[in-house]
Amino acid sequence: MCKKQPKGDDMWEPPKKKRKLLPSKDNFIAPPPLRRSTRRKKGKPVNSLDAYLFGKPKYESCTDFKAGGKHSSFKLGPNSVSSMGSDADSKLPKGITDAKNEYSIEFVAGHLLNADFYGVGKNYKNLTILTPKGNSNHKSFDGPIKIAAMYLRKVYKTLYNNYFDITQLNLGIQVDVSVSDIKWSLHPPRKYITQFLICSAKIDGQLTEEQSTLVKSDYQKMKNQIDKANLHSRIENLP
Repeated sequence: MCKKQPKGDDMWEPPKKKRKLLPSKDNFIAPPPLRRSTRRKKGKPVNSLDAYLFGKPKYESCTDFKAGGKHSSFKLGPNSVSSMGSDADSKLPKGITDAKNEYSIEFVAGHLLNADFYGVGKNYKNLTILTPKGNSNHKSFDGPIKIAAMYLRKVYKTLYNNYFDITQLNLGIQVDVSVSDIKWSLHPPRKYITQFLICSAKIDGQLTEEQSTLVKSDYQKMKNQIDKANLHSRIENLP
């Protein structure tokens, strides 16, 4: 016998597919907002740090003031390099006038501590009598230090962006420049002119292990430039 087909409500139907609703103003649900870090950066940003973060430059004069400065030193911070160029008083140190009268050389009132490192050019204690060649030779030391200071600034920025209080750091670049005790002669005005300058630079200050890891690349680049500058630690000052 054949089975009877179900009728009416007993009729089987296949399940209907659910219709997908297209986005509309009525059914659109906005995604949850992105969570922002609740951590706040500590202390001052790099741009607000003082150029004299570790104190002002120090100057020492020669025994005979006509010879000018004997030694200048300064610890560079992240904002301790400017682009002001030379501000030297061409009449200082006092012995430069006598030297120009003695020789047909265009002597220069040369900075010991570069003007771009906030070395004062109106203070005879930071000036010495340089030949044009000696003044040019000085750039072989100062140039890499300027680049090193740029990487020092990057180190500070990275640490600030990683929530460290950079006002608590003591990391900087110590720069020292001295005149040699060996002069052109024992008699004036030649005794006012040094035969060479002695320059040195080093990284001064420590970072924690965590900080060192974050800034490893820029720190190494800074060190490389300081090493490059120290290859020119003796600046000849001959005609």
